[in-house]
Amino acid sequence: MADRVAQMVVKIHFEPKVEPHFHPDSYGYRPGKSAADALAVTRKRCWKYDWVLEFDIKGLFDNIDHELLMKAVRKHTDNPWVILYIERWLKAPFEMPDGTVVERTKGTPQGGVISPVLANLFLHYAFDKWMRRLRMCLLKQWKEPKTRRRNLIALGIPEEQAVLISGSRKGYWRLSRTPQLNKALGLTYWRKQGLTSLVDRLDILRSTT
Repeated sequence: MADRVAQMVVKIHFEPKVEPHFHPDSYGYRPGKSAADALAVTRKRCWKYDWVLEFDIKGLFDNIDHELLMKAVRKHTDNPWVILYIERWLKAPFEMPDGTVVERTKGTPQGGVISPVLANLFLHYAFDKWMRRLRMCLLKQWKEPKTRRRNLIALGIPEEQAVLISGSRKGYWRLSRTPQLNKALGLTYWRKQGLTSLVDRLDILRSTT
């Protein structure tokens, strides 16, 4: 019980620092968001699009890399006791039914109060930011507004929206997060270019170890 109380204290302190950075379409274990909210958004969008992309990250909580996760934690806080306790929880060994103590080298504590926040933080950098950087790099290659407009239309974006984006004065990083770019340059596009997602790559690495 004392451990869960301590995790809640860290969560209350740490979550507000990372929550604003998460993708607006991320609904899992988010304050003020729920599965019902995700379904409501899906209902609206199913009238706009004739396709859906669904995938499941197998064993996410069990396979998070501790070193990469702690790098992400330190990026958002320099509070020494928050960093100390998160690292201790990640590395805390667990006891098997036969009494054997097993060292933990990856993953987050099952059922831990802080685990969902840490999992969302890991996904933010491993998936959301990765996709956004790819979109930004491609936008930079489409230097001329007419090139952007032509390519966006070819990728299924309505002409009026393509015109707005191609003529926008917003920076590449901001434009890379717009719903239109999310749609045009989503996972399907990059897989067609021969790029494997980090999630797919993680599954491949797990299956060969």
